[in-house]
Amino acid sequence: MQRMHHWTLPAAVCGAAGLATWALLRRRVAGWQLVGRRLNLEPGPCGWEMLPFCLEPGLEACVLYKDGKWLAFNRSCPHAGIDLLVGGDIEDLSELNAGVVVGCPAHTYLFDPVVGTCLWDASRGLPETPPLQTYEVSERCGQIWVKPRPLPKPVAKEDWDQAAPVRPVRLLSHGL
Repeated sequence: MQRMHHWTLPAAVCGAAGLATWALLRRRVAGWQLVGRRLNLEPGPCGWEMLPFCLEPGLEACVLYKDGKWLAFNRSCPHAGIDLLVGGDIEDLSELNAGVVVGCPAHTYLFDPVVGTCLWDASRGLPETPPLQTYEVSERCGQIWVKPRPLPKPVAKEDWDQAAPVRPVRLLSHGL
């Protein structure tokens, strides 16, 4: 069998027997890890479908799906360790050009669940909260794969604009 690149699976693997064999032989492919099947999605918070997973012992994460959008992130708030999905909030603020945000129930910190940036209240100065670990998501042949995204770099003091909307912070975290 030739070496796999990224998350591309050979066509022969898409049958039921092929998927089971593939899962047993190779749970990881070029940094991608199989975390479950789409049919295992269950009702989650705020109308999202959810698939919990654990890549490391004691580190719970989840995949969320709604209206064609896939998100995946660690469930523990990097500031206080609180489960972001128990009493937290997930809002789609696309109409404000801000995308989806996840709110921590403990201190109302907001996180960008795509890149992990803490979306801090601009009037309070630079965000000091570490970023949230997020994951790329790919669905192939009914299976859900995730790959850790690199953590965003902290915003430099000279790049912090208190009057700017949330979006420039996201762009800075992408390095754009």
